[in-house]
Amino acid sequence: MEKLLKAERISYHADGKKVLENCHIELRRGEIVLLLGPNGSGKTTFFKCIAGILKHSGNVFVDGVNASKMKAHERFRLGVVYSPEKMRVAENLSVKENLAITGDVNEAVEFFPELKKLLKLKAGNLSGGERQLVVLARSLISKPKYLLLDEPFAGLSEKAFERVLKILVEKSEEMGIAIITHERVESVLPYVTRVYSILSGKIVSVIEENFEKELKRYLLID
Repeated sequence: MEKLLKAERISYHADGKKVLENCHIELRRGEIVLLLGPNGSGKTTFFKCIAGILKHSGNVFVDGVNASKMKAHERFRLGVVYSPEKMRVAENLSVKENLAITGDVNEAVEFFPELKKLLKLKAGNLSGGERQLVVLARSLISKPKYLLLDEPFAGLSEKAFERVLKILVEKSEEMGIAIITHERVESVLPYVTRVYSILSGKIVSVIEENFEKELKRYLLID
């Protein structure tokens, strides 16, 4: 059986408005793919549908298992992990408690050693960059098969970005990683298998080569 996360014909309506229409994506282990589009195009909504956070029409398959009717926690158990945007942490819990929710705290510190000195601090007192490292570490230690990262580079310094990208490239050997990002797109492209472009809730292109040329065509990069 092919190890693959596949979403097809995903549609979603909110308040009577069509937000997504027949969207699709494929993600194999060993791949990094990007989902790019302007603000309001439906990127985050698409990831939330794939993760089961939003109820949708269409189908989601995880390693051949039809997860379309499964709730978020059931898809999580199949290995679909969504890492949200805006550095969302449980502010009243310590960093250690935030990390322990999903996995081994020591493993998180191995990924990001600077977390060690922050473990006892309340997550609400962290800087933006520190919060982002907690969010990323929490996602990685949850042992995903397919990791959906929504703006993972927000708030990171250039040095931290380079280290996070290196970790993601290394971890992509054992999992599939899909990324939404507005930041440092050109730096990520050398490691990408495919780029999905979404406009007004529809996938308008799937790019597998000449990334920069095609993305400039859709005005997704300068």
